[in-house]
Amino acid sequence: MSNAYVIFDPKVDRPLHEMPRKDAKAAYNWFIAQKDERVEVLKRYAHELGFSLDDEFNAIEQLHDLLVAEIHKDGVRDVPTPRVFSLCNDIAIFISEMLIRNESSLQWTFYIANKNDLSYHRPVITGFNVKNKFYSVDIDYVLCQYAHRLSQGGSKEEGLLRRIYESAISKADRAK
Repeated sequence: MSNAYVIFDPKVDRPLHEMPRKDAKAAYNWFIAQKDERVEVLKRYAHELGFSLDDEFNAIEQLHDLLVAEIHKDGVRDVPTPRVFSLCNDIAIFISEMLIRNESSLQWTFYIANKNDLSYHRPVITGFNVKNKFYSVDIDYVLCQYAHRLSQGGSKEEGLLRRIYESAISKADRAK
């Protein structure tokens, strides 16, 4: 693959839930400051590979195929490569930004509602119209878990990224 894709450096040395809040918040602020650039990196990479992210809904499936191909390129392994984790992050940002653009109630949030939650100290999407006031969507976490499963020989889930988007937007649409 080309050098057009630059791996994201999250500026952390351990999982966010293990970090003191001050450090995790600094990592969140860094992430938020970088998200627009990460979408541009992903767009340039997609362009180099011969597809555009301008038609967002079709791009979701193309990004899914790209992620799966990148994972399978390395064969079966215990842990995905840093490049795969970076792609998960960038694809998650792309889909999350789509959600935010298409539903004004949604926003990025530094998640601190529950220390036992898998998304504790992580950037998540909140603002959904559901009974649970702490409900959030952490697409990066979901994609990284999916990448782990695929890296270890699991099967591709057709339409997964589209289902993630549609499920999230349906929970936001209830506010209308």
